[in-house]
Amino acid sequence: MLLDASAVATLALGSACGIGWAAPDWLRHAFVLPALLFVLMVAYQGVRLGRSTRLVDMADEDERATYTPLSNTAIGLLLVLGSAFGFVAEAYGEAALLGVFAAMCATAGVVAIGLREVQE
Repeated sequence: MLLDASAVATLALGSACGIGWAAPDWLRHAFVLPALLFVLMVAYQGVRLGRSTRLVDMADEDERATYTPLSNTAIGLLLVLGSAFGFVAEAYGEAALLGVFAAMCATAGVVAIGLREVQE
């Protein structure tokens, strides 16, 4: 599930990046950005569901109470640190930032391939 979600997010963000560089006028159409955002939000919900499912399958009931706030705190810290991406957008433009996000999603997919199966 995580691998699929990263692939969908990479596709959506990569498409937005490519459109932003190659044909920025397309982004003014009323359907392009909402459609890409919809696809990205589906991928985001897939990541959330995959993370929760993995946590439940990986940890026993005693450890789950520890892993849940730890993972939520780690995600929160990463989101706060992500505010620094505004500097990338300011320096290189929004299309470059979308490209960085697409690369991060692709990297997450590579990491997801290496995760051990916990539903055994």
